[in-house]
Amino acid sequence: FGPQRAPNVDAEPAVVRVEVSLKSLLIVLALIAGLWMLLNLVPVILVLVAALMIVGALIPFVAWLEQKKMGRTFAICLVFGVAGIFSIAGMTFTVPTLLQQAQNFLENAPRIRETIADYLTHSSLTAAMADELRNFHFVELVKSSRATLLTRSAHLLEILAYGIAAVFLAFYMMIDHVRLRG
Repeated sequence: FGPQRAPNVDAEPAVVRVEVSLKSLLIVLALIAGLWMLLNLVPVILVLVAALMIVGALIPFVAWLEQKKMGRTFAICLVFGVAGIFSIAGMTFTVPTLLQQAQNFLENAPRIRETIADYLTHSSLTAAMADELRNFHFVELVKSSRATLLTRSAHLLEILAYGIAAVFLAFYMMIDHVRLRG
């Protein structure tokens, strides 16, 4: 294929210039700012979506009461009151039972762990897991994770506050539906 030439050592390397226009730079900055704003507004968006879901779930009951010649404001208050009573009743029956089950689990954890470990020893594949399970100290793990538990309870209170905000936002949306339509 022809004579081969030696590379020219004296030749200057090719320079590649990349010029970014001001418009491209501004677009990238706007996208970064928009993404940052979206990530910070996620809780607000979730509260709004939850409020819209509450409105969508309760508006048929309000419309039914309005057809029965009840005023809109009274119908909304009645529906939210009944929903609140049902929510409180549900929590009254569920939360103590959940706490009792958690307490029973903690009390019976060693026996349950030993039963599972005995079951795991029947197979050669899981025998090592049975030994690890027998040497696992659950109480020490709970004691060492108190800071995490405190953080999680703070997150739980934050979620509860967002839920209450969603309920009040839904209530406002239903009461002042005329102005919200524009």
